[in-house]
Amino acid sequence: MRQDRLREDHYGEALSLLKRLADRLEAFLDGPGRAQATVRLELGHVVSQGQEYRMVIQASAIGLKDYFLRAYVPAPGFPVMLDYLSEEPRSCKNEEKLSAALVAMIKNDQMMARLVAIRQTLSDKTPRGERVDVESFRRGAAVPAGRPRRAAPRALRQRRKPRRGPAAVRPRS
Repeated sequence: MRQDRLREDHYGEALSLLKRLADRLEAFLDGPGRAQATVRLELGHVVSQGQEYRMVIQASAIGLKDYFLRAYVPAPGFPVMLDYLSEEPRSCKNEEKLSAALVAMIKNDQMMARLVAIRQTLSDKTPRGERVDVESFRRGAAVPAGRPRRAAPRALRQRRKPRRGPAAVRPRS
């Protein structure tokens, strides 16, 4: 009985650290003039390393969904395996090592550059629904969709070619 309680405590400790990181990332990405982003843990598959949890950064307004980190938490709670940057998963044997590994991951230049790029995307107005009319874009004038289009000059209009084949053949009268 006591052994089960210890396992639940360690499992809860590991998840608590991951949830705190998600909350801090959400606070980092949030700000005035940015699309609303949520950072959450998404339950994944059960694999040999444990239960998979994916840290997902999502902003529905701009269609962003980024799997930032995968963590595998076994039933006893530790060792937790961290998988990011397509490198060899990192094993964390206890709460202190997991905490240190998460801090090191955030301080990693590539991971920080990724977070800054996501933050920039959230503050960029273009991906938030300003669509460009394709025909206008082809003519060289980027006009947002929904605005009235002017007729193209005659030189740019395509002329229909006569149909060929069985549908084009008409019996003579």
